[in-house]
Amino acid sequence: QSGFTEVGSSGSGLFEFVAGKTSDFPNGYYLFRGTLSWGDDFQYSKPVACNNPVGRDYFSRFDLFVPQVRQHLTPANPLPVNDGQTAIEYYNVIINHYFMEARVSEITLLDTLKSNGWYRTGKSWGVWLENTANTVKVDRFYGDRAVGGPNSHFFTASAPESASLQIKNSGWQYEGTAFAVAAPLATTGLCPAPLRGLYRSFNQRYQRIYRDSATGLLTTDSNHRYYVQDPNSTGTDIASWMSAQDWVSEGAGKPVMCVR
Repeated sequence: QSGFTEVGSSGSGLFEFVAGKTSDFPNGYYLFRGTLSWGDDFQYSKPVACNNPVGRDYFSRFDLFVPQVRQHLTPANPLPVNDGQTAIEYYNVIINHYFMEARVSEITLLDTLKSNGWYRTGKSWGVWLENTANTVKVDRFYGDRAVGGPNSHFFTASAPESASLQIKNSGWQYEGTAFAVAAPLATTGLCPAPLRGLYRSFNQRYQRIYRDSATGLLTTDSNHRYYVQDPNSTGTDIASWMSAQDWVSEGAGKPVMCVR
């Protein structure tokens, strides 16, 4: 056979012929495997041809490329519409706890409770109303201090995690749905653009037990923080900053929810 790689043919496809017959392709079919990226002819002016068997062409591998961009090309789920709801993050300067809230009535209440130690951190992110198409609900829990649960809230979009916390004497009380979010992609564990990942860190203070001054009950000092990976006031990304405060990242470095 004769032939060679033409100069300027970068980007041309590499196809594999499959001779097997199917109902749709009785004469066989082609599979796209990659595109021409580089060849010896570009560098040495020696076209890759049958009379130049030492010349080489270099092709990209479509099987390696697609998984890296799949979330941008073919999202697993359509994105939910923007309904304008916003979750606000708060920090309690007295007990060193974080909390997030999207309901206007509770946001108003928290903004008037500064004497109890709650202040806005300046962080916020977009969420959705429950039952918005292409979203999952976020369940909210509060520590059941009657059985030694923490004086803290916990949020999860994981149905199995939520079910495990609703078991009797788990240390948590179910408070219903807080809001809705989009789920990370099953293929990568990341959030499809343009959504942002909401990450979770734990303060590891579950072994610190103290008596609540308001109720007189024993409680643990556990708390979780949920955050988007934006720089904090020091310019350090929040995950690194939280780690320096002895908080541990949960979710194997992947977001636990997707937000706007």
